[in-house]
Amino acid sequence: TFNAGVSAQAQTAPVEPESLDSFEGSVSADFFESRIKLRAEIFYYLYENYQVFLFNTPPIGPPVLEIRNAESVENYGADVDLSLRPLEGWSWMDPRFERLEANFRFGWLESQFIDFTSTRLFTNPVGQAIPVVIDFSGNRLPSSPRFSVFGSFDWAFDLGRLGELIPRYDFSFTDDVYFDPEEGRGNVRFDGRNVLPEHTTGQRAFILHNVRLTYRPPGGNLEVAAWVRNVRDTRYKLFAFDASNFAQLVINNVGPPRTIGVDLKFTF
Repeated sequence: TFNAGVSAQAQTAPVEPESLDSFEGSVSADFFESRIKLRAEIFYYLYENYQVFLFNTPPIGPPVLEIRNAESVENYGADVDLSLRPLEGWSWMDPRFERLEANFRFGWLESQFIDFTSTRLFTNPVGQAIPVVIDFSGNRLPSSPRFSVFGSFDWAFDLGRLGELIPRYDFSFTDDVYFDPEEGRGNVRFDGRNVLPEHTTGQRAFILHNVRLTYRPPGGNLEVAAWVRNVRDTRYKLFAFDASNFAQLVINNVGPPRTIGVDLKFTF
């Protein structure tokens, strides 16, 4: 890999290849005639020369996004998927209400830079350009929340000759997440200090709620759905980076606000 934006300097070296040792295991099971389905996975990943994006803030000029090699990185965790169809096949149930389905996903992730240092150039108060070695060893990897949870509920109502009505609710939980190797504190200054508050270039844990109501008339080739995403109008960031060394600002890419819409689907 080459950093095209900074390769004007002849001494800029290419980024070394990344290698990974991966260890994984999984188990799955069905219960009560597949009304309950469970799948769980565990994993351990060990990287050498892990390729990570860094914003380099040179003394002169705007920030430049570069790819750098982290000498050693590890992450490990588990994923669990659970699917429930509690009413399926029960003869005593009214057939109009027997299509209830619930799905859950849980993720746990631990990650860290085992060995990662990077040299940056800073301008000190008297205008001199000085190199500073930044040590990221022990920090979490960017975009790697410790916990994440997703859940959805679908309940189909058979209206006979009138068709089918399907309400749906789903939610997602994302734990604290950082968007840079500095663990959400932005770039260090020339003296090695972080001066920005926690989660300036990160996002605190948040939950999103979505609802959807689908109608299918008899025949199955037409579907109309009304939906609301981010029902509580939660404000959250998808990405952020610190440009304060250059322009005294932090740039944030925010997630969509509450959004309302209608879908029309025709199959032929």
